[in-house]
Amino acid sequence: MTISDIIDFVNEERKRKPRSRILSRWTDHQIAKAVLCAIKKNVFAFSTNEKGKIDGFAFGIPRANTAVFDVQFILCSNPRALAHLLLYFKGQFKGWTLRGFRHGSHLQDYNDLDRFEKLVMLQVQKYSRL
Repeated sequence: MTISDIIDFVNEERKRKPRSRILSRWTDHQIAKAVLCAIKKNVFAFSTNEKGKIDGFAFGIPRANTAVFDVQFILCSNPRALAHLLLYFKGQFKGWTLRGFRHGSHLQDYNDLDRFEKLVMLQVQKYSRL
């Protein structure tokens, strides 16, 4: 996985969903710079599908003084990728509150992340039968 793969994924999602505002005012350079900064701070995660292709990524800002992890950006092509990313951050920041803007409109705490474990387990079982 390279930063170029992330930029390609963003551009593919922009083409697939032209009406959505996927990093609408961000250039490829700005995306690359934000991803590199998140990797250096160890607050970047990505998910891949069974073919090894990226199907989601996320990064955020940890706020240690309040034990809150603000998800700055998350982009997923399917619900399984979303579940994997949020569960990863839940494990990375144990006991912290995950918080983010849902659909860019209002700030929401992600407290009930255990419901995602069922989605991930169902998908893993489904793929393991193939």
